[in-house]
Amino acid sequence: LFRSLLLAEADTGPISFGVEIQDSRTYLADAGTPLSSSIANPLDLLQLYTRIDELPGVFGEGSSSKLTLGRQTVSIGSKRQIERVDFANVIKSYTGAHFVSTAERGDELHLVYVVPTARYPDARPALDDNELSGDEEQWERRIWGVHYRRADILPALAPGLWGEVFAYGLEERDSGDFPTPDRSYFAPGFRL
Repeated sequence: LFRSLLLAEADTGPISFGVEIQDSRTYLADAGTPLSSSIANPLDLLQLYTRIDELPGVFGEGSSSKLTLGRQTVSIGSKRQIERVDFANVIKSYTGAHFVSTAERGDELHLVYVVPTARYPDARPALDDNELSGDEEQWERRIWGVHYRRADILPALAPGLWGEVFAYGLEERDSGDFPTPDRSYFAPGFRL
């Protein structure tokens, strides 16, 4: 297995632009080697985003917010619900919007509305040959979430303990090019 990442970001003050290229390949695989698009994804665009860095915070004085738009990787909180999986050979990306507001004391509010990116190639012969094929957004599959993290929730009992409360959803609908199970999930939760 072989993976290369190249990230370039231009910071123009209140707005940043970023692009990240991912090249994940496999060599010397035989018929018994399990291959999928989570192992091989040769030369593809992982991220292409615009970020507004200096938005007013929702927590009042001393808070700040940022909004990222475009294709991006997303990591939130304890990373149990949505994360940039760096240990995988191919990193998953999404296209949409991710808003983060941070309080002076460290609290965070995340709002996310994205569509997953389908990784290509996904056929065994193309994976064996490390064929180039651009990834595509799955517009019929939408993920949304609201995630609040409270810093140092029990300072006297457990200093440094974070509290999290969240709600995530997945909505799908069929199209001529992309059949789905038409799922509609709502997953609320909390975590200490």
